[in-house]
Amino acid sequence: LPTREALVDALMQDWTDRVASDAEAAIASGAPAPAMLLDWFEHFIDHITLHRGAATNICPAMDDPASPMYRKCRVMGEANRRVIEHLDERGELRPGVDAANVMRLVSGVASVADTSRAEIEVRPMLEVVVDGIVRA
Repeated sequence: LPTREALVDALMQDWTDRVASDAEAAIASGAPAPAMLLDWFEHFIDHITLHRGAATNICPAMDDPASPMYRKCRVMGEANRRVIEHLDERGELRPGVDAANVMRLVSGVASVADTSRAEIEVRPMLEVVVDGIVRA
């Protein structure tokens, strides 16, 4: 690639494609909401913790177009919105579940795991999030 910017754009496009693919795979799985969300959230966390410390920057960058992370947040937000809206249309989520707030919660779990000095298992925390948004 001719420039550093071209390299960054190519890497970002690859990452964007993987995020979109994971969201589409979650939707296409047809799994019940709890299984679909846990799978999607684990992939979500994998994407935003690819580089140590990145997860901590996601929540503040979600609403800051000047942030260098904003584009990444938009990609993640759109993918997350598709999964959440799909489950909402199937009637599997509690009323009023907001995809942006779900993204903030999952990003918070990622941040805790990413910044901890101990090895933290994220699945139990994600199960709490899922239990809170899936229709009982």
